[in-house]
Amino acid sequence: MTGNPGPLDRVRQAELLVTRSFGVDPHELYQPSRGPKPAADARQAMMYLAHVLFGLSIGQVGQIYRRDRKTVRHACRKFEDLRDDPVFDRFIDQLEMQLSPVAMAGLAQLDRPCAVPPVRGGER
Repeated sequence: MTGNPGPLDRVRQAELLVTRSFGVDPHELYQPSRGPKPAADARQAMMYLAHVLFGLSIGQVGQIYRRDRKTVRHACRKFEDLRDDPVFDRFIDQLEMQLSPVAMAGLAQLDRPCAVPPVRGGER
């Protein structure tokens, strides 16, 4: 592949780090049902990062993960709210730091997963 990868390629690269960090298989992000909590949390994290870090629209993120815009907006709001917790905020910062080279230069520098703090249970 020559040149920088497109946004979808960068999202796919980011999914590898996020799913490793959450301990789920990348295919679980695309399941039609919510699935187990770790998979749902990883999917919501990717929706948030795809929108905030990679600059994709809510509609584009919804198309990628086969979710409606309301679901994507919910995930983004949830992860913004979770950032009020300093431990969770550091986790997201770690992800963003590892993914920002991917976002900025299209380079996969996904050397190690981040330790995920527990996502508050029952929130959807």
